[in-house]
Amino acid sequence: MPLQIWINALAMTHSDSVVKHARIYLKNILEEAVDLDYLTKNPAKKLELPHTRAVCKATLTREQLTAVLAELPPQMNLLFRTGVIEALRPGELLALRWRDFDPDLKVFHIRETIYRGRLRPFTKTTREGSGEAHLLTVAIPDALAEELVTYRAGLKLWNRDEDFVFATRSGKFFQKDNLLNRVLYPLRDRLGIPVLNFQVLRRSMATFAQHSGSVKDVQGHLRHRKPDTTASVYMQTVPESARAMVNSEYDSLVTKTATTQ
Repeated sequence: MPLQIWINALAMTHSDSVVKHARIYLKNILEEAVDLDYLTKNPAKKLELPHTRAVCKATLTREQLTAVLAELPPQMNLLFRTGVIEALRPGELLALRWRDFDPDLKVFHIRETIYRGRLRPFTKTTREGSGEAHLLTVAIPDALAEELVTYRAGLKLWNRDEDFVFATRSGKFFQKDNLLNRVLYPLRDRLGIPVLNFQVLRRSMATFAQHSGSVKDVQGHLRHRKPDTTASVYMQTVPESARAMVNSEYDSLVTKTATTQ
């Protein structure tokens, strides 16, 4: 069947999410064609979901992240530290303007994002004009907020409210692909890190944070609509932490058993 062959081929090169959405869209489009009498039956109705590529859930260790930051010049260091600790998507991070930074409340207000090289007035999870503050506000650590104030004060150019926080020499926003190809990928190769991209940085923050707050706290910081996304996709198991947990629980179990005998 041509449609099944096509979706099987799609699964060879695209993620599970893309394949599932493609299958849903095909079924819905062709069902509409049946309703309008263009088709007598829906050829996508019995499409089977093929096996897809395993989703990459790589994270950095704290040591690897420290090594990455140690290699970066000042502006790039601040940019990536902000991206990591704020767990920002690259389109959000690179679109930040000084008007989005509130040094008194110590938050970023996300008003724009970059998609395929263009600014747009909404994010991945919100629409234009959204009033969902919990999806558009990100808390900034006290020390980082102070550092951003100092950084802005030291800028001779591009320090007005409408300027980008991390601006190029010409005052434009950085392109994600340029940062990947010119900064992160060379660092990845030089430091021998298997995977290094913005998604890994965001996932690493979620993994580190699981010992500092609840799943709900981490969900709020990453601005996911559902905690399932935070827990199952972003927060990864840390082997040392898991071992400490089982040792603690076993010691507790043995102690309680001994006291009851």
